[in-house]
Amino acid sequence: MVIKFGGEIDWNTKADTILFEYSDDIVSFFKTKDYGYSIKEICFIIVCRPKKLELKQRVRFDTKNNIFYIDIMLDYDLMLSADNATKEMHFFESFRQIIPFLKRRKIKGFLLLQFESDLEELLKTYI
Repeated sequence: MVIKFGGEIDWNTKADTILFEYSDDIVSFFKTKDYGYSIKEICFIIVCRPKKLELKQRVRFDTKNNIFYIDIMLDYDLMLSADNATKEMHFFESFRQIIPFLKRRKIKGFLLLQFESDLEELLKTYI
């Protein structure tokens, strides 16, 4: 499974620092995993912006290229005020946001239970 990252991050929150610190580990963890033929790549877009902007979480499945895109919404106020350990825990817990969307979409040929299990295994390392 190919994992990629993007971001819409307010630099004051330092969420970009956490992303840069751990993104290679996350990519490496999933690199040898295979979850079937329907999703070959997941692109996590880390979003940490003020609530007053009223940004909506975007989720998109590109069936032509088998890429699943999802905004991972971080709590802006928490990321501004929390200590580093709390920020990191919130960062990793937020990856669980993908599961309900994958369950609702019921993507044929995607091994959701295995992906969910592997995601939880990864998160246990950091939470």
